[in-house]
Amino acid sequence: MIAPRSTVLLLIAFVATVSASVRGKIEHDEHHFSNFDKNKDGYIDQEEAKAVLGENIEDFFSVEDKDGDGRVSHAEFLGAKHTEL
Repeated sequence: MIAPRSTVLLLIAFVATVSASVRGKIEHDEHHFSNFDKNKDGYIDQEEAKAVLGENIEDFFSVEDKDGDGRVSHAEFLGAKHTEL
């Protein structure tokens, strides 16, 4: 059975909207990562975090630094939620 044309068009519009929303979130997160990563090495170290967040960086690192190496990689940053930004 083939879906009615209106259903197909509605589904296409929905997929386009979701795609644009995801693309916007990625661009938003990329922008914030680049604000932190001043030396452009792909990591946010503690000094870079302090420059943006001030002295209270413990919460940031406890959430973002998934592997506990003392710095936040691009992948770690993009994978987490950023309610603090």
